[in-house]
Amino acid sequence: MATILIYTTTWCGHCERAKALLDAKGLAYEEIDLDDDPAFRATLLERTGRWTVPQILVDGRPIGGYTELWCLERAGRHSAGILWRFDERAEERVEQEGQHQERRDQARGAARAQQPRERAAAVLEVAAHGDTKATVVTKQGLRLDLRVVPPEDYGSLLQHFTGSKDHNVALREEAQRRGLSVSEYGVTAVETGEVHRFESEAELYRFLGYTFIPPELRENGGELRAARDGGLPALVEPGDLVGELHCHSTWSSDGKGSIEEMAREAKRRGYRFLALTDHSHYLREGRMEAQWEEIAAVNERMKPFRVLRGVEANIRADGSVDVAEEVLAELDWVVASLHAAFDRSPTERILAAIDHPHVDCIGHLTGRKLNKRPGADIDVERVVARAAETGTALEINSQPDRLDLRDVHARLAAEAGVLVPVNTDAHSTRALGYRDLGVAQARRGWLTKENVLNTRPWREIAKLRA
Repeated sequence: MATILIYTTTWCGHCERAKALLDAKGLAYEEIDLDDDPAFRATLLERTGRWTVPQILVDGRPIGGYTELWCLERAGRHSAGILWRFDERAEERVEQEGQHQERRDQARGAARAQQPRERAAAVLEVAAHGDTKATVVTKQGLRLDLRVVPPEDYGSLLQHFTGSKDHNVALREEAQRRGLSVSEYGVTAVETGEVHRFESEAELYRFLGYTFIPPELRENGGELRAARDGGLPALVEPGDLVGELHCHSTWSSDGKGSIEEMAREAKRRGYRFLALTDHSHYLREGRMEAQWEEIAAVNERMKPFRVLRGVEANIRADGSVDVAEEVLAELDWVVASLHAAFDRSPTERILAAIDHPHVDCIGHLTGRKLNKRPGADIDVERVVARAAETGTALEINSQPDRLDLRDVHARLAAEAGVLVPVNTDAHSTRALGYRDLGVAQARRGWLTKENVLNTRPWREIAKLRA
């Protein structure tokens, strides 16, 4: 019988379904709460090569999910259920691969299983199958490719389908110069024909002379040189965040949680503070001051956790923000965002907001909505340069249909010395769980803990904005 470990965090909803599945099958498992042991979380990362929590490890291998072309958060929720059904007996390994492992903002690719034996309930049609491959169509209309491999080829195949094309081409070209041929089946010494096979990606990279390259960095953006020279950054992890700097409550018409509900959920997830940034247009005619009274009452009940007085202000067509100066001066944290007229001088409007003395952060810079609308045409280099001059933060918005800043823009900002908070823009308690999607975006942008603003306690952030 395989050894089954379930690693959980307060933000992992799939873990509960996994435990229910194993309980129903009468399978024993050990549960480890990573929120209580950050050191062990680092050990887990070293063992598995994953920044995110594997919901289940079977004999040391993570079980995950994958889907075709959906926003990343929806992809993970849908496919995890399918692939767990392939693995109900806990005797096989199922692994995500492709762009889902890279944590791209939109996911397209294949799932790979080892010895899937039966059709999952969510599968509508088996479109093709053979001894080592299968293609299935789900009831939601997604096509999933499955691959079956022996354990000794596990790492080679996973790496082959995970890195971007540019990363893998560069990896193979460098290996060819050394007389090696890299494929999904292993590494072949051209002169002798000897094939080296690998059970893990880490073993493959080590054989080729690199430290392990996290999937999020495999874009041929300098990661191969850095891995060869020992210069890869220690990427930020979800557990590094200690506060939320952009969220909403029922004081906004689209909010689903009260101030106290949002605060208690943030505290439950390990945060020490939460900046309440309801939309400014819902806080007129004395409502802002009334909200401050409620915040004070919540803070009294929840000491030492702190709810900060904030707002998400709209950037008008002339670049001004729609909150009075004297009100802004009373706030702990001010986010300014574009919400309309994206085609009307968006760069100049953003620059004007950055220059405002009371604006601390620009929210969802381009205003894009994945699969719905493109972002505004922003001169990101000018924005980053001005933010670096003024000390204004540029957020990564973790909403699954935003993920804005893009990874390349986050990297540009960090390299310029701009601090980048990873915010959920949560409108409900559940949406605070989008944190890991934003952290994935930050990791793709090469961001470390030091680059991310809300890895700091509030007292340090308050000093930075003074």
